[in-house]
Amino acid sequence: MKSATQIVDEQIVAYRERNAAAFAACYEDDAVCEMYETGEPIARGRTAIQRIWGADFQTGLDGLTIDQRIVAGRIVIDLEVAKFTGQTARRAVAIYETGPERIKRVRFIFDPNHPEDASL
Repeated sequence: MKSATQIVDEQIVAYRERNAAAFAACYEDDAVCEMYETGEPIARGRTAIQRIWGADFQTGLDGLTIDQRIVAGRIVIDLEVAKFTGQTARRAVAIYETGPERIKRVRFIFDPNHPEDASL
């Protein structure tokens, strides 16, 4: 069994490398990515995750930093800043729920009106 941080770190490496297949492989087949506040789904299932983030990777990803991390058992909470060419950085809290080998669910919290200095 992998640690929760190992699983999330593998996903972050794939994200930074813009490798949609490796990124999606870090998720369970039936994983859910959603907005924390509303439960609105961003993606359901590994195939959708690969398609949606793969499109993101084509838009000029310049980097991803993890500013803070909290780990509690199988939960990893990261304060992430993603940078894209010609855009304001996107700042978000990502709450990862992991299983023994992959991410089961991730919930995002962000302020779309002020992504660079979101109130967290």
